[in-house]
Amino acid sequence: MDERNEYQLIEAIRKAKEIEDIIEYLKRFPGKRPPIWDFYLEGPDQFAVSVQFSYDLHCEFNSIHWDVVNGVFHGDQRQTDQFCIIILEALVAREKLVEIDPHAVSSKSAIGNHVVDFCVCLVLESFCYHGRVPSAAFQALVSYHNGMKGNRFYKKRFSDNRKIEIALFMRDNPDWSLRRVAKYWNVDFSTILKWKNDPVFRDFTNSNKN
Repeated sequence: MDERNEYQLIEAIRKAKEIEDIIEYLKRFPGKRPPIWDFYLEGPDQFAVSVQFSYDLHCEFNSIHWDVVNGVFHGDQRQTDQFCIIILEALVAREKLVEIDPHAVSSKSAIGNHVVDFCVCLVLESFCYHGRVPSAAFQALVSYHNGMKGNRFYKKRFSDNRKIEIALFMRDNPDWSLRRVAKYWNVDFSTILKWKNDPVFRDFTNSNKN
């Protein structure tokens, strides 16, 4: 089969959005953007589409008011952050609610992952469409929704970073006792003692101040 040119690939992506076509385009035309919009339409029909999406989301999860969603579509930073915070608060509430009612999601008493996934994709596409840098509110939403705190790689990185932070703190506060350091950082005293025997930890503790 002959290799497709850029125009043929774009047309294939527009028609079917097959991931294989998208990957091929991204590999062959680095720096260019294929037409992979899921929420945006070029031209005058865009407003009608945004209103419809806003209404659908409001029906599915009534804490999301249509005008906030419309703000996301139009690239309004304040409303986009508000939107992310609404979803974050709904996720936190769901975590508590399902402990009481395991059927909270299926009964629509709590937000479902299908709604959250939809909202995350909408916000990401809004940032891309309007050429904006993703905000801290969006970063917090993605991290929490993806369960980063429970991710073993995240836990290791967090633990390693914390260990280094404490080592540098001890370097800068040599008069502090180990028990005082442990209490200040809310770490078990036995953990501090264990770290003291770690050569890397000692290197940071004894490193020269900047």
